Amino acid sequence: MVNTTAHCYFRDQSQKTAHFGSSPEYYIFGPEPEYFIIFGKKDAMLHAVITGDIIDSSKLNDQERRKMLDTLEKVFKKIEGKTRKFDFKIYRGDSYQGICEKPELALLTVLKIKAALLSTELDNKRQKLDARMAIGIGTAEKRAETLGQSDGEAFRNSGQLLNPKTREEFKQLKEYSLLFRSPWEEVNQEMDVLFSALDGLISKWTIEQAEVVYELLNNKTQTLIATQLKKSVGAISERVQNSNWLAIRNILTRYENVIKNKVKNG
Repeated sequence: MVNTTAHCYFRDQSQKTAHFGSSPEYYIFGPEPEYFIIFGKKDAMLHAVITGDIIDSSKLNDQERRKMLDTLEKVFKKIEGKTRKFDFKIYRGDSYQGICEKPELALLTVLKIKAALLSTELDNKRQKLDARMAIGIGTAEKRAETLGQSDGEAFRNSGQLLNPKTREEFKQLKEYSLLFRSPWEEVNQEMDVLFSALDGLISKWTIEQAEVVYELLNNKTQTLIATQLKKSVGAISERVQNSNWLAIRNILTRYENVIKNKVKNG
């Protein structure tokens, strides 16, 4: 039996005339679909939603907050690119959310944001610019014009991780800055282990290491990075090694393979 779900959008309820599209999956009410219901396969369109909160944002001065927002805007613009496979929005000044049409790319996206933030130098040398981030995978039943008005399993899986309600959830949020939830319990268990290990590796990055990792995540070679940063290839190679790049790349590859397989085969 095909598992189906209904998606409802309300704009102008005064329109009561029913118009039916050519596809049996679509039922449109109103002459310019002001009110419509879509029936489709529930598992056909899985998304990943990324929710993030800047850590200790209240400690940032005005200049540092502007630098933080500038960093986020630049990395989001680069991630979104021209494909529109991603859509990110900043809200409340220190939080953000994005939706990814390819869930297997979500961790790569999170790491790019992490590296961009951690490579940003602050006036207070003792403080790092960092964020807690949660990846939620699932359906996105309601895709509104703005992310704030959107809803669905993926949004709830991501958002709830950063809004703990139990003592255990508070403890997890305090200890880790990378969180994950999906519809598949066996995947959740594996990713909890991988994400905690990844968290530990990232927490040791220096600004210089984060800077190099960001470029590696964008498929640049060490030689090109050396030229770009005006450093020797040997210096860049040392940063790569000290950042635990090989271990991070292995975790990223494992994530992509597992999620791609689950999205395809369920």
